[in-house]
Amino acid sequence: MATVQLKIVNWPDDLALGLNEITEDPQLHSYFSDMHEGVINLSFEQDASRFGPFGGYRLSKSGQESVLVTYATRSDAFRAIGALMQVENIEFLYDGDDGEAPVFNTRGIMIDVSRNAVLRTKMVAWVLRRVALAGINFVMLYTEDTYEVDGHPFFGYMRGKYTVAELRELDNIAH
Repeated sequence: MATVQLKIVNWPDDLALGLNEITEDPQLHSYFSDMHEGVINLSFEQDASRFGPFGGYRLSKSGQESVLVTYATRSDAFRAIGALMQVENIEFLYDGDDGEAPVFNTRGIMIDVSRNAVLRTKMVAWVLRRVALAGINFVMLYTEDTYEVDGHPFFGYMRGKYTVAELRELDNIAH
């Protein structure tokens, strides 16, 4: 199945960092090239008042090759991008409007990094980009003793451990 190419025509401030991470990801970059036929121009508008208590997104045709993504939260906007990355052409918007409304406020996963060796921060960042496209808004790392504790050198011994700086970096990426 050939997918469409997405071109983001406006980068809202609240999405800019995450959009940059996703569009620059070598494995996701091909979805965002505007060099092919079937380009969908994406515009974004945040309007939480259009959705229920748990947010959501709407995709609205705004021209022959353009889609307006109206979203309640950042995770809803990224879920909309993830949904668009799966379509073949803009014709999936038959009536000009489509979307999702989650039934839970928190949509998350827990990654077990306490068994064997810990995931490197680069790999956790890779996972964060992909789960964002699924609408995940909460990620927990199950760490047991795989983090740095001053004065306790055996925390993470022989398995690896996250430093305070690495955990802070992952928190910044996730936000």
